[in-house]
Amino acid sequence: MERRKGWQCGDDKKDRTNMMRILLHGLLVLCSVAVVLTISEGGLRLLVEGPIGAGDATGDDEPDRGEKWIRREQRTGWAPLEGANVERRSPDGALFRMRVNSTGQRGLELDKATPDERRVLFLGDSFTMSSYLAEESTFVHAVEDRLAGAPEVVPINAGVDGYGTYQQLAYYRYYGRPLKPDLVVLCFFMGNDWRDNMISTRQGRLLNPVLIPNPKQFWRHEDPTFRDAGERLLPDPLSGGAIFRPSSAWASQLMHESLLARLLASRYARMRAKWTGDLAVLDLDHRYYYYTIGFYQGRDDGYFATARDLTLESIEQLRRLVVADGAELALVVLPSQNQVDRREWLRMLQELGVDEVDLGPIDMEYPNKVLGEFFRQQRIPYIDLYRAFATADNVEDLYLTVIGDGHLSARGHALVAREVGAFLQDGPLKYRSPVVGLYRTGLRAAELGHQAAAENSLKEACALRPDWSAPADALADLYLQQRRWQEAQVLYRQVLDIAPQRKQTWAKLGALLDTMGGQGAEVAWQRALELHPEWWPYYPGLLAHYEGLRQTDKAAQMREQIALLHEAPLPIKRFWWNEHISQGTLAGAGGRWAESAREFKRAIDFLPGEPVAYYNLGRVYQQTKQEQLAKVAYEKALAVDASFTPARQKLKTLRP
Repeated sequence: MERRKGWQCGDDKKDRTNMMRILLHGLLVLCSVAVVLTISEGGLRLLVEGPIGAGDATGDDEPDRGEKWIRREQRTGWAPLEGANVERRSPDGALFRMRVNSTGQRGLELDKATPDERRVLFLGDSFTMSSYLAEESTFVHAVEDRLAGAPEVVPINAGVDGYGTYQQLAYYRYYGRPLKPDLVVLCFFMGNDWRDNMISTRQGRLLNPVLIPNPKQFWRHEDPTFRDAGERLLPDPLSGGAIFRPSSAWASQLMHESLLARLLASRYARMRAKWTGDLAVLDLDHRYYYYTIGFYQGRDDGYFATARDLTLESIEQLRRLVVADGAELALVVLPSQNQVDRREWLRMLQELGVDEVDLGPIDMEYPNKVLGEFFRQQRIPYIDLYRAFATADNVEDLYLTVIGDGHLSARGHALVAREVGAFLQDGPLKYRSPVVGLYRTGLRAAELGHQAAAENSLKEACALRPDWSAPADALADLYLQQRRWQEAQVLYRQVLDIAPQRKQTWAKLGALLDTMGGQGAEVAWQRALELHPEWWPYYPGLLAHYEGLRQTDKAAQMREQIALLHEAPLPIKRFWWNEHISQGTLAGAGGRWAESAREFKRAIDFLPGEPVAYYNLGRVYQQTKQEQLAKVAYEKALAVDASFTPARQKLKTLRP
C-alpha cells in the first residue's frame, strides 16, 4: 500500500508539473498572440493613417478624423482652421454652426481695431472654445453683455480644444499678439491642465510639441519658447526619464496606435495603482481626473512637482509677454466636476475601487491654493470659481453629466459669464486704467498714420508712468520714423535707464547711432549681443557698423560668425526660420510691409527648401501691388513643393 501511495504521490507531482507546463505554454501563447495582434494592428494603422503628429510647417493639409475645424500647426501642434464653418449638434440634440474666422478664433470676423475699443482675448482649451455648444451659449460670448457699462469691449474666443498652458503661451506668442488685445484672460481648468503641461497630448491624431528634458533641462520641441535669453530653464525633476518619447520612434507609435496595447497598459496601470496605493501611476494619457487626486492629497513630488513647475513657468512667461505688449494678464480658474460635485467624486472612487478613507486627508482646494499663492506673488489679478460652483444649486447641472465628459453645460457657462463679467467690470485691472489706454491709443494711432495724435497719447502715458519703459520706447520709435534722431536717442537711453535688459532697445540704439555718425554704436550693438548672443539679426547690424567705419578686420570676423550661423544644425536653423516667419507675420499684421518682406527673406536664407516663406513673401508683394514679384515668389514656393496648394491658389488670383 505504501508503494501504491508513493506511486500516487509521484504521479500527482507529475500531473502538477504537467499542469504548470500547460499553463505556462498557454500564457506564452496568449502573450505571443497579444504581441502579434498589437504589432499587426498598430502597424496597419500606421501604414493606413500615417505617423502620429506627422505635421508640417504650413498647417495647410486637411486635418484627420473629420476634425474639420482643426489643422496641423508646427509651433502649437494644432490650431483652429481659418474660415471653418461646420454644422454640429449640441448635447441636447440641437443643430448649430461652429464658425472660425479668418484669423483663427471661434466667432465672427474681427473688425480693424480702433482706439476706443478694449479687446479681451480669452485663452483656454475646450472649456473656452466650447465647440460642443452654440456660440451664444458660451461664456466668452455672454461676457460682452456683462461688460456693457465699460468702454466698448470686444471679447475674442481664442480657446483651442486640447491645449495645455504652454500651448496657450505659444499660441499667444504667434497668433494672439497680432490681434493687439488690451487684456488677456487665461482660463485654467483644474481637471486636466496640470497634466496637459507635462506629457504628450493629442487632438485626434495631432501631437503637441511637448517639453522634453535635454539633458536635465526642459526644452521645447521645435519651438524653444523656454529658451529666451535671461529666462530660467527648469531642472528635470524626473530621474532622467523623458517626459515625451519622440513620435518618430516606431515602437512608441505602435503603442499609441494599438487599441489593444493601450487597453492592456491601462489595465496594468490600474492594478499597479491599487497594489501600491498610488493613484499617480495610472495611465496619464487617458485618465484625466485620476491624476488630480494626488493634488487633492497635497502631494508635491514627482509628477506633481513637474506639473506645478511647468505650469507656473508657462504662466510667468505669458505674463512677461503680455506686459511687454502693454496689455494686462488675468486668470480665471475653472473647477473640475470632481472638486465641486461630491456625488461625482464618490462615483469616480467607486469606479476605481478605492475608499475615500484610504486616501487620507483630502483638500479639494489645494491645487487652487497653489495657483492662488503664485498669482498673489506675481500680482496677477485672478478669480477662482471654486466657491461659486461648489455653493450653486444643483451643481451637477453645471456640467454635461449626460455625456459624461465633465465639460460645462449651458448653465455652467452662464455662471462663468456672470462671475467673470463682474470680476472684469469691478476689478482693478490695468486695461481700464488711463495709462495703458493712452499707450494702446498711441500705438494704434501710429499704425493708422496719425502721428500727431500718437505722439500726444504716448507723451501723456510717459508723464503718468515715468517708470514704465514701453510708452517711452514706442515714442522713440515714432521719433525715429520722423527722423527726429536726437529726440529718439534721448528716449532710448531713458528706456535703458529704466530697463537695462531690453536687448531690442540696445539694438535700436545701435542702429540709430550708426545713422548719426557711429559714435557709441559698437557699444550698443555689443550690449545687445551680450544679452542675446543667439539672436542672429544683431550680427548684420554690427557688421554694417564695422563696414561703415572701414574696420576690415572686425568686419571679416563678423562675416565668419554669420557664416557659421547659416551652417548651424537643422534644429537651430528651424528655430531661426520660425522666428523670422513670426516676425514677418507680426510686421504684416501692422502694415509694415517692408519689414515683413525683409523678415521673410531672412527666413528663406535659413531654409530655402521651405515653401512657406516664399508664399508669405508673395502675399506681401501682392498686398503692395507688386504682382510680378508676387508671381515669382509663388512660383518659387511651387518649385520647392509642387503640392503646396495655397501658392497655386494665389497664382490664380493674379492678373495674367
